[in-house]
Amino acid sequence: MEIALFANARKLYDHKLYECVIPAADLLRTVLKNDRYVATLDVEYQVLLYLLNANYKERNYRAALRHFDEIIHKRRLMVRHKNAVLVAIESSYPEFGDAEQRRRAAECYRQIGNTDMAIETLLQVPPILRSPRINLMLARLQHHGTRHGTTKKSEAVLAYKEVIRECPMALQVIEALLELGVKGNEINSLVMHAATVPDHFDWLSKWIKALAQMFDFKHSDASQTFLMLHDKTTLRCNEHLMMALGKCLYYNGDYFQAEDIFSSTLCANPDNVEAIGLMTVLCGQEGGCEQDSADMDYLFAKVEPPK
Repeated sequence: MEIALFANARKLYDHKLYECVIPAADLLRTVLKNDRYVATLDVEYQVLLYLLNANYKERNYRAALRHFDEIIHKRRLMVRHKNAVLVAIESSYPEFGDAEQRRRAAECYRQIGNTDMAIETLLQVPPILRSPRINLMLARLQHHGTRHGTTKKSEAVLAYKEVIRECPMALQVIEALLELGVKGNEINSLVMHAATVPDHFDWLSKWIKALAQMFDFKHSDASQTFLMLHDKTTLRCNEHLMMALGKCLYYNGDYFQAEDIFSSTLCANPDNVEAIGLMTVLCGQEGGCEQDSADMDYLFAKVEPPK
């Protein structure tokens, strides 16, 4: 019975039928509790992993967290006894590794509003084992504050920088560092050092310069830098570049130019909700909006939730 249940729970998990994994793994866990002759540490550990991760995938965050401490305890026992099965498990299922399990637990804590525990859980991962994904999650939690309203900005800066060292093209991370007061020159140096082929990132240096100008409220200078990128590089008509340029023009009070840019952005991507929102604001400015009202009604309808 136990072997059949285990095989079926594993098969359900392998086929990503997570809602079906939960009752199957729970049944097997009960059987193992009631029959200690067949219960081994590695089998119990795998069953708990299936149960926790299936609940995580189904967004049953509190249910997943109920098993987290027990999984950590059993893994420590397996490491202490040098259980060879542990290596086999984590080779077959990379997501069952300790660092990823802690990241998922932190995500569960974040989803239920306990950011303090989310940060604490991520900090338990040794720095050398933190992936860019873990560092980004940690940085955002520290940047935007705990449930008590406190922030850890210096720690957030360090975590963001670790992301850049691995992934120099993380534009949102660059913006976050600028928001936290890191100088554009320092960020540019970090990015160029991380880039495998720095010569191919000349455009990124100019992008960072424009962002730094924008965060320093030099919106006219920023718009000129973004405009140069738009007109003199192969990034012309890129949606993200046009959004950045349009925002700078808007912040500088150049509303008609901003309207033209946002209109071009919507031609590139009619589903860009941020551009639609900014066009709405521009249409509310004194002097009106050049965009045809019928076109704007169509755009509003695309983002209006169904009734």
